[in-house]
Amino acid sequence: MADYRKINGYFKRAEDVLLASAGLILAVPAFVIVPILSKIENPRGKVYFKHKRVGNRGEFYALKFRTMDEAEGNDQYWENDSDMYVFTDRTRITKLGRFLRKYSIDELPQFINIIRGEMSFVGPRPVTPKEKERMTGAGYGKRFECPQGLTGLAQTDPRWKVKSDLTLSLDIEYVNRYENGFIGPADAGIVFDTLMSLTEGVGKS
Repeated sequence: MADYRKINGYFKRAEDVLLASAGLILAVPAFVIVPILSKIENPRGKVYFKHKRVGNRGEFYALKFRTMDEAEGNDQYWENDSDMYVFTDRTRITKLGRFLRKYSIDELPQFINIIRGEMSFVGPRPVTPKEKERMTGAGYGKRFECPQGLTGLAQTDPRWKVKSDLTLSLDIEYVNRYENGFIGPADAGIVFDTLMSLTEGVGKS
């Protein structure tokens, strides 16, 4: 019997390095233009934002372009984009940040997390340590049995658009595919659907 976890682990690492490397090359203009615009909008503000996340290999800092005004005296302000819970204070989103979120440009720095092996290109979205502490149900542990991703089934499946509380069940569905069959076709479909949604500008705003 094939060990699909091992096979998919090797496949996803190759997939991640290839896609993230290509993504970083294509995103070079964004890494030049966004910091300039960010400093024009707020000369004292930081260009990048990092927040602690939990993946299948433990804790790491997910990188993003800053999209919100920084809370006074608190560099690590709360901004949660894990798709499990949403507590974001949208009144602090900047004009530039609103555009970056609409087209998910703010998440381009996470290509670096992928290259480092902290995340995968496709998989359940990583959550914060506090969120993981609140995950007490039996199903929640399942979502950490494969690499956490930049995008995933829960972000692209039409069922999620109809019923947003399906996030966990869609994450588990993806993990089951990861454990019981070759994940390549599923990942290809999710990447394609993600690219289509980006061209439509349906990211968080």
